[in-house]
Amino acid sequence: MFGILVTYLQGLRPMRIALAILAIASMVLAPPAGTKIVMEGWQLATTLIIPSLTPLVFFGLLLDSLMGRVRLSDSAGAEATRYRSIVWTDLLLTLGLIIAWYPLLSSLGGVQ
Repeated sequence: MFGILVTYLQGLRPMRIALAILAIASMVLAPPAGTKIVMEGWQLATTLIIPSLTPLVFFGLLLDSLMGRVRLSDSAGAEATRYRSIVWTDLLLTLGLIIAWYPLLSSLGGVQ
């Protein structure tokens, strides 16, 4: 089990791992709907910094997924499997961001 995880993380490479960590942190630190902005202390991170970085992470995941799909079309064998797992990882993290941030974004737009 541990060997599979290590192999998977080696296939992602450091920049994709950092992007995945940022996406997971953004999901975990998503503020609930109706949260007011706090300009001091640790709440500054969850009410101001994370909400401003999340769109960058979101579009970074989509761009990486697109580029992984482009590279997948030119690959075969083990390399194709690696890019397929990269694309699925990016898309699952993107879906997680949408689910985590939907309550806050729907409250801003007035969607019921």
